[in-house]
Amino acid sequence: MLLLTVTTETQGRRSTDSCSAIDGELVFLAQTSDCDQYEPTSPWPRSFQGLSSTELTTTAVVRDVPLTDADVRLAVRGYLETHQPSLLAELRDRAGDESCVDALLTEWTDGLTTVAAGFFAGTVVERWWDVISPRGPGPLRRELPPGRRRASW
Repeated sequence: MLLLTVTTETQGRRSTDSCSAIDGELVFLAQTSDCDQYEPTSPWPRSFQGLSSTELTTTAVVRDVPLTDADVRLAVRGYLETHQPSLLAELRDRAGDESCVDALLTEWTDGLTTVAAGFFAGTVVERWWDVISPRGPGPLRRELPPGRRRASW
């Protein structure tokens, strides 16, 4: 399965590069806020966040890792239980069951797999807000597998 993971490859090409996440860990798009658009030095719009360490990196690489959707879902659940327990509690209270939590896990899992599916394994990528682009010379984007669509987050 293709997923985005932390890499230090190509770090330093931009003066704004940084990486404090663990090389090889799964990443997601770091959350941004409306305030970030007024703060040009904010790292959030250009960073990925490590799913385990929660540390930031400005580069990620698409890797073909031996994980399943269920494995990714479990990793996302672990992140949320560790770092966002109040969000999970709120979702459970709102629905009275696990349905909202399940929907969130599905959304995150689909997002993580869909973003990477648009690139070839080995492609180093960078981010600017919701746009993920190949960094420097490398393979072009590839067609998405049937049933997949580009992530909207």
